[in-house]
Amino acid sequence: MTPHELRSAVTDARGRIAWIESKNDIAILQVAAGGRVLYERPLNLHDTMNWGYEGCTGRVVAWYGDRVVLVTQETLYTYLRSVDPDRNIDEIIGMPRAPIIDDDLAVWVGGDPGLLCAAALPSLDPRPPLPYRNAPEHPHYLLQSRGSGFIDVSANDMGPRFIETLWLPTKEQRATVAPVIGFFELVERRLFPAPGSAVPPSARLLIEAVAEPFVRVAPWTLRQWHPAPVWISVYWHRYLVSS
Repeated sequence: MTPHELRSAVTDARGRIAWIESKNDIAILQVAAGGRVLYERPLNLHDTMNWGYEGCTGRVVAWYGDRVVLVTQETLYTYLRSVDPDRNIDEIIGMPRAPIIDDDLAVWVGGDPGLLCAAALPSLDPRPPLPYRNAPEHPHYLLQSRGSGFIDVSANDMGPRFIETLWLPTKEQRATVAPVIGFFELVERRLFPAPGSAVPPSARLLIEAVAEPFVRVAPWTLRQWHPAPVWISVYWHRYLVSS
């Protein structure tokens, strides 16, 4: 282990040490305890024998219980990864740029103008996307952590241009999205409280347009990861102000 690798190593509650070392330009996750290596995993996702392959780098973020979260870079992509050494599980989300990590939340620039993707750590479960104002049409963005739960969003086309400072979700807002089974019926009863009253089809259409969870497929992911359900009106509003 080099001095740099030693400085970047992290230790969990069980005394296990995790670090990333490089061999032949390939980042390798190492987990050790009691003076011996317990787990070793090459982190490359692309064919190293391809002509022009430029290697794989990475950094360990932290232990989250029995999982270690890390970020790797390879070719033109960045990957957020949650590794369980005990079960040999490596879950992955691909993204254009490195995410901002705030405790148990990762935030990054996705494909929707005016919306940032978010995922819980270490599960990588989706969380509601974060909207921001004045989204330019081009896809070049920069995120910068300001600490204390704030991040700056800037455009990076022909020079950085500040867009907005976002306040990240609180602990309560980061919880799992509540199920929506029965939600339509609850809204209908509040709008049409008379016993036995029928809900007009046009009213049901309006209710679903506002309340139906809308899930977009994330084409840049390596696994079946989707942004979290959000109210369709949020996407619609951001589409209108961004186009």
